Amino acid sequence: MKRVTLCCLLTFALSGCVGASGSTLDTPNPTAAGVLAPIDPSITPVSRSQPSTDAKAAMTACGVFDNTIGMAKVSGMGQIAHASDAIKYAPFVGTEPILQVSAPAYLIQFRGAIPIPLGHETATDPVCVYVDGEPQLYLTGGYAPDNGPIVTPLPAHGSPVFALPPLAP
Repeated sequence: MKRVTLCCLLTFALSGCVGASGSTLDTPNPTAAGVLAPIDPSITPVSRSQPSTDAKAAMTACGVFDNTIGMAKVSGMGQIAHASDAIKYAPFVGTEPILQVSAPAYLIQFRGAIPIPLGHETATDPVCVYVDGEPQLYLTGGYAPDNGPIVTPLPAHGSPVFALPPLAP
């Protein structure tokens, strides 16, 4: 079983990673300001019922097929040419190490509250970046430790320019 690396943004100006082991919305992802970004027409939608081998590996590694997250929480997914372009699709701070990687990546945007069992947290609207067989879950929308206050991420570098396409049938 693959390990997912959880990357969270703490309010103390840190950007760090901690190792850790239906239907979708048919609307584009809102930007950090809540405005809908247009779906990037250059990204081919991934089939929910018959994904390619690589897309299925990304979905499996990022928890799309398990009972913890599930396919119903996927608001958008696609393969981008360079992981460094992830900042165009999600509200990253800009200091995340994944933004220095030029390899192709699958991005999976989740919508809503996502339980993070090993971290004993609940993330809001996280993004999974799958590069070279390794998933990394970025808590771009903040998180709440079990029985704790909501931790808000650092301000995003900017609003996403594009949304990822929703899963295709």
